[in-house]
Amino acid sequence: MTGSELHRLTKQVIFILGGWFVAVLVLLLVFVFARVLCAQGLDTTVIFETIFTSTTLPAASPPVRNVGQSLHVIVIQFPTAVAAVAPIQVRVEASFDNILYLPIMDDIVTIPLLGGRVYSINKTNGVYPYIRVRSLLATPGALPMRINYVGHVYSVLPAIRVGVDRFLL
Repeated sequence: MTGSELHRLTKQVIFILGGWFVAVLVLLLVFVFARVLCAQGLDTTVIFETIFTSTTLPAASPPVRNVGQSLHVIVIQFPTAVAAVAPIQVRVEASFDNILYLPIMDDIVTIPLLGGRVYSINKTNGVYPYIRVRSLLATPGALPMRINYVGHVYSVLPAIRVGVDRFLL
């Protein structure tokens, strides 16, 4: 092997290794970027938000973070209640302009006692630019109410309610 052939072969090996190095470096950067987004909850197709932690008064939440979710589930809890709670009026509302909000589900007007806890799981579907949860009445006896929201980009259709806390998918 002559010097020029060795030099050409060395350049080819360095080029190939350099290409692999760049490819590995790019993959590593993409992985790190994805981990940062995941840690901030920005790359997910599922939204989990606590809407109210212990509200007793009528209130509307700010719009929930939107990733194009079409399935909307709210869980309403009364952690200190020992019996069913009524009357209340809670709903999920949607808007196309963040000004006029319209209900996209039936109002929840009673929360049953289920297995020693007072809670209700409620679901609706639809893709809207703005989604919020709204409580229209003060809670009876000033009981603190907690509301959690879950949104997902894929709706579960059809979901048939078979009990106060169960859906048949």
